[in-house]
Amino acid sequence: MSIGSNPGMRPGRRDRALRFLENLFLMLTALYLAYAMRGMTMFKPVIPDRFSPDFMLAMELVALALLILRRHEHREIWLGLALVGAYAMSYRTLERDTVLFTAILVMGLEGVDYRRIIRTYFVAVGGVLVATIMAGMAGGIDNLVYIRDGLRSCWGTAYPTDFSTAVLFLAMGMWIAWPELPDWAMLIFGLIPLALAVFITASRNSTLCGVLFEMAVCYRWLERGALKRIDGKGKLRRVVDALLTLALPLCAGAFYLLVFLYTRHPQAMRGIDDMMSWRLSLSASNIQQYGIKPFGTYIPMKGGLGGTVFPKGEIVFIDSSYINILLRYGWVTMLAVFVAWIVTALKAIRGGNRRMALVMAVVAFHSIMEHHFMDAFDNILLVMPLASLQVNPEKARNESARARRIAFGVVMATMLAMGALFMPGIMSRLRTVFGARGWQGGGVNAWPVLCVNLTLVAMVAGTAWAVYRLAQDALARRRAERIALGVLAVCLALGIGVGVWGNRVIDQAARDNAALVDADTDALKCLADCDVYVDVMPEVYRRQFDNVKQTVIGGDELARLPGSTLLMENRAEHRLFLDRGYKYVQISDTHALYVADPKAQAALEAGGFALSGIYNTVDDVDLEALAELNGLKLGPEGLALDTKQTLTKGPNVDLFNGHYVVEYSLLLPEATVDAEGEICVLRARSRYLGVLSRTVVTRDQFDAEGRATVLLPLDLAGDTIDIRFQAIPKKKWQVIVQGIRYWQVT
Repeated sequence: MSIGSNPGMRPGRRDRALRFLENLFLMLTALYLAYAMRGMTMFKPVIPDRFSPDFMLAMELVALALLILRRHEHREIWLGLALVGAYAMSYRTLERDTVLFTAILVMGLEGVDYRRIIRTYFVAVGGVLVATIMAGMAGGIDNLVYIRDGLRSCWGTAYPTDFSTAVLFLAMGMWIAWPELPDWAMLIFGLIPLALAVFITASRNSTLCGVLFEMAVCYRWLERGALKRIDGKGKLRRVVDALLTLALPLCAGAFYLLVFLYTRHPQAMRGIDDMMSWRLSLSASNIQQYGIKPFGTYIPMKGGLGGTVFPKGEIVFIDSSYINILLRYGWVTMLAVFVAWIVTALKAIRGGNRRMALVMAVVAFHSIMEHHFMDAFDNILLVMPLASLQVNPEKARNESARARRIAFGVVMATMLAMGALFMPGIMSRLRTVFGARGWQGGGVNAWPVLCVNLTLVAMVAGTAWAVYRLAQDALARRRAERIALGVLAVCLALGIGVGVWGNRVIDQAARDNAALVDADTDALKCLADCDVYVDVMPEVYRRQFDNVKQTVIGGDELARLPGSTLLMENRAEHRLFLDRGYKYVQISDTHALYVADPKAQAALEAGGFALSGIYNTVDDVDLEALAELNGLKLGPEGLALDTKQTLTKGPNVDLFNGHYVVEYSLLLPEATVDAEGEICVLRARSRYLGVLSRTVVTRDQFDAEGRATVLLPLDLAGDTIDIRFQAIPKKKWQVIVQGIRYWQVT
């Protein structure tokens, strides 16, 4: 009897139970991938602490039921069990739930068709990514934009390289999962991640791997035609098969060799290390510090550069997947993963799944510079050593029928045309709705933004699918499917409903924000002959000003529009614009303009607005929040301090490089009015860089009523985070802090 067989269940019932459980497990897989993908975004939704363990338990139970029902007639099951054991041991060190989820996915997806797995990944991760891009462009979450050799954008994700990796892996997954997609068409689609890597994220690794992917598609195309005729005896094919099978150990070995050479000859290898963004030196230092153990070492990964445009003082992040696996997972787990990857590549090649084998080689090369190999929500191929990778040539040939190809072309042409026509208006309306509702910044606001965006994504995807099926039926001269007609009707009704709801929100926003718009009217009238882009609630402004334009992009991404004029909220500095030559002017208590159009600058100056090259708004520190941070009570006169109650914590201000002034408003209580000499020390201090500026306040600086305004100069040579404005009384004296404010000066 084979392991896991169940003779007591009839074959028909067993098959139905297996199909049901497989479908259920794929649904849970989709939910997990979407849940894991959210960690790469700026949504940061609030999720209950019990969600991860409870969800993992549900997946474990379904996977266990599948193991019981399946007949395990192949040795691969032992490979899966070995992987589970290695992952479980690594989890004891790492304490990362993703390790256990990966093990569950490996076992639960045993025997499942590879196309179903990758399509599940494509829908889940692709849906979250599209919703993330929409939210980032519409202001629902932060869209971080960096300046390094041009602009580097995240489009709602945590870091540019994460974004470009996700798009590249989705494109490669699409090529594998849809055999009916012609190679020539994939060459066109492959330009999308390549263009994003070059022009949007400026990711060198994703650019190089995008080129490799295009080369892989070309090779597969030629392999089925010209190369097949040239390589009559199959020698070239066998060489390529060997390289594809061993791509992972070859890439890992090459990187380990470079690290070894760096440890022996650091000066000679410095040029290569610089070219690889210091990955060799960091890898060498990490190996020396943590060592190599069977099941890894706990290394606290401190964020890298993602999630903020400000540099961090303490960064511990291992970028290369091969050093990451070796140090954090251990050499035993590394060997198990490498063996499973090689087995997966062999299965793909023997099953005629050459697209997957080629993509696996690209992933192996990509992992030299990036850490995404062990993340299933990026590298879905990691969980497929036990899956069914066999390509059905007959099915693939049927799916490549002329009607399907034409229908696909019709859908793509329709979607591109509709996107070009309506996307600026849709995104402008979304930006207005999110701004009016206050659904910004992620966190608790992530859920409504996600719901709206995922609804729109589902509506577009459903419409595309329905049009595809209806076009296919028309080309084949068949009666239109009722399901396709029903889906199309539901999607259209949903679109109309969302549109009506959005217009009502915009109407209400126009009424609620009439005074806000009126405060900006004088400046906007000066710009009557200039195009203006409004970042927050643009549709409210478009109803009163004809020169306000719609655009797909928003926030700092608007810096990609050369010579533009931007109306932004005045609550934060947008240094990116200033660094790119924009002029700044505050036009109301709430809004400011960033102007790069010379015509607009002249019009504003003629209207009496003084433009500046710096962000010169005065910001006040919240004393109530500061009191809570320091365990103090805010009295009617301010924060009363003595030698035991000092102001040392917070408010953790992040400031760009430049020259600033911090103004303290101080008051002496009655007990200190007759004091002499030094009263207190005022400091600006960074958690990472120490004291940035310091001044001692003496009794002579207070007037007869015991009041003093003290200016603390603060010069920052670079962008600095977690700046704290401190006040520490000296000796036995007391002092009351009545206010703290800061601003930038030329």
